[in-house]
Amino acid sequence: APAPAPEPRVVDLPAAVSPAPFPARPSADDGRAPDAAVAPPPESAPPVSQAGGVVTFTLAPHALGASPGLFAVSLALNGIDYAPLPGCAYAAYGDVTVESVSPPFVAPRGGCRVRVRGEGLFETGEARALVHCGAARKVVPAVVLEAEGVAEFDAPEWDETADGDDAIVELSLNGLNWTDWCVHLGFKNWATETVEPANGPPGTLLKLKGPGLGPSPALAVRFSAMAPAPRGDGAEGAEETAVTKDVPATWDADLACVTCAVPDLAAEGVPPGTVHLAVMLNGVEAEAEPKPFTLDVDKKAAKAKSKK
Repeated sequence: APAPAPEPRVVDLPAAVSPAPFPARPSADDGRAPDAAVAPPPESAPPVSQAGGVVTFTLAPHALGASPGLFAVSLALNGIDYAPLPGCAYAAYGDVTVESVSPPFVAPRGGCRVRVRGEGLFETGEARALVHCGAARKVVPAVVLEAEGVAEFDAPEWDETADGDDAIVELSLNGLNWTDWCVHLGFKNWATETVEPANGPPGTLLKLKGPGLGPSPALAVRFSAMAPAPRGDGAEGAEETAVTKDVPATWDADLACVTCAVPDLAAEGVPPGTVHLAVMLNGVEAEAEPKPFTLDVDKKAAKAKSKK
C-alpha cells in the first residue's frame, strides 16, 4: 500500500523568500515513496519554469485517498515554509462512467439540453462533454448535478446535412481525461408540413405529417399562443403573456402521421384564434418552425356555461 501523502494545504510563496531546491513530487513509476520533500537530482530539469513560473508535479496513485473531494494545494520553494493562498484547490475523483443519455437524439441546430447519467460524477467546475462522429468533434461545457448522478450540457450545433448521425458522447471532469465508456447521441431533422384539419375546437383530433416524423417513446406536440392582458383595474399597461402547453401524441403507422388532441387553452386565458403547434419528436425539443392552427370556439363549453 502506498504511504499516506502529507495533508494538503494552501500556500503562497512571499516574493522576499530566496529560491531554494524545490521539493519535487516523485512520479508514479520511479519506485520512490510519495514524499513531498524529495529534491530533484542536479541533472534534472527544474520543476519551475523560468519563463512562465509554472510548477509541475505528479501525484502518486491514490495519494489523495479513494474518496472524491476538493483539496488545497501546498507549495514551498524550500519544502518547509508554507503560507496561505486562498482560492487554490485541486479536485480529485475516481473512475467516471457514463450509462445513458436523454433525449436519445436531438435536432442538428443545437441548444437542446442533454442529460447523461453515470457513476463517479463529481462537480469540479471544469466538466466538459465531447461529442464526435467521424471527423466532426465538438467539446462543450457541462454541469454536474452530483446528487442526481447526472451531467448536463447543451447539444452543439451539428451539420444540418448530416441527418441520422450517431455521435459518441464522452465526459471529462477536467477537460483532459475522458471516460473510457461512452453513450450515443443521434442527430435528426424533422418538420411538420401539413395539419389536418386546419381548425377546430378543443378536443379535435389532429393529423400531422412531414419529413422525419415517426414513432418515438416520448412523442409530444407543443401548442403555443399569446394570452391577452386581463382587463380591469390595475391592468393598464399590462402586456400579453406567452402560453405553451405540451400534450402527449402517438404515431399512427397506418396513416403515417402524428396524432394528438387539441388542448383546452381557455384556462390559460387564450381566446379562440390562431395558435401554433410544433412536434416534439424527442419529447424535449420542439421543431424550429411551428405551424399555425385556428382554435375555434368550444360551443359545448359555451352552451354549458350559458345554462348556469
